[in-house]
Amino acid sequence: MQHTLDSLFTALEIHPGASQEEIKRSYRRLLLIYHPDKNEEGKDDPERVIAVTEAYKVLSDPVLREEYESRQPKEAEKRQRNPTRTISLEEFTFHPSPTQRTPSTSQASPHSNMNGDAGDEEAEGGYYTHPCRCSGQYRISVEELEQGVDVVGCEGCGEWVGVGYEVVDSDVAEGEE
Repeated sequence: MQHTLDSLFTALEIHPGASQEEIKRSYRRLLLIYHPDKNEEGKDDPERVIAVTEAYKVLSDPVLREEYESRQPKEAEKRQRNPTRTISLEEFTFHPSPTQRTPSTSQASPHSNMNGDAGDEEAEGGYYTHPCRCSGQYRISVEELEQGVDVVGCEGCGEWVGVGYEVVDSDVAEGEE
């Protein structure tokens, strides 16, 4: 049977970046809901049990999972990243890379001064974080921003949000001053 990228993840009701623990937890939870021997509310669905079991077999085995994900087009993964909302990059907290932590930058980043304006100095590395409602955090690196990444997932719950920012061409910005 041919699967799309999201079909196995959807069968287990998890996101593509789910850990082995999340996969196992979801598999067990769904079996308790849909297995005819386990539920008493008439929710038994043998086809759903088969789909959940097949998804678990593939996604719980690191070799099979890597094989499965490598066969899927990258565009399918992007479709899975459907942001629930957009958060301005100005609301994220900048964390400089260890090489940027000098006495003059240890207290304030060139990206996050009190006015929310970028500093005069261009950042080399580092990352931004924003708290999620699950107590996890969204994290996006300066490198990802430079590559045009504008959607990021929470490290805790897997919720996706858009990151709102404007790319400023440094040549144009310097010419306007």
